[in-house]
Amino acid sequence: METVGTKPALRATDRLRQTVAALAKLLDQTMIDIQALDSELQEHNQVSKELEQLRQAAAEWGVERAKLLALVDHSRTENGRDVAETDEAAAIALDRQVTSAVERIRADMKAQLDVERAKLAPEHLRAAEEAVQAEAARVEALIQEINSMIDNPDTELSVVIRKNAERAELESYLKGLRFRIADR
Repeated sequence: METVGTKPALRATDRLRQTVAALAKLLDQTMIDIQALDSELQEHNQVSKELEQLRQAAAEWGVERAKLLALVDHSRTENGRDVAETDEAAAIALDRQVTSAVERIRADMKAQLDVERAKLAPEHLRAAEEAVQAEAARVEALIQEINSMIDNPDTELSVVIRKNAERAELESYLKGLRFRIADR
């Protein structure tokens, strides 16, 4: 036999369960988004590793270049000015080629990273929006529960005063949530 007092509690429990289920769904979506971002970060780390390898290759090339320049100096004394100028021009051309290749790879990787970020941005915003809306619904349900307690003539005055303060805090919080939703 159900009493009159248990029906609102059951409805509140059902609402709470629905809210918890919605929050769980949002949490699952957020976890999926985090995994996607983690994947993007791993890809970015791979690009960083490749860039570091290019830097190491450039450093090795710099050592080789220094050796070549030393050889050029030696050749300059042995073969004259014409041979030295030709070798230096070749070193500059090679330096330009390496620099161009590094810049091209860097630009490609940055463009790819920007594309991935752009793909994930709407999903992230949608998940955040849903979370804010779910939180607003949860707070509205809490305010309704408090209103029911306050409107109940059997509720003690001290509880009414405390619940009024709690309701004021929740209403302020709800206004902030609604402002955030309207801001988008």
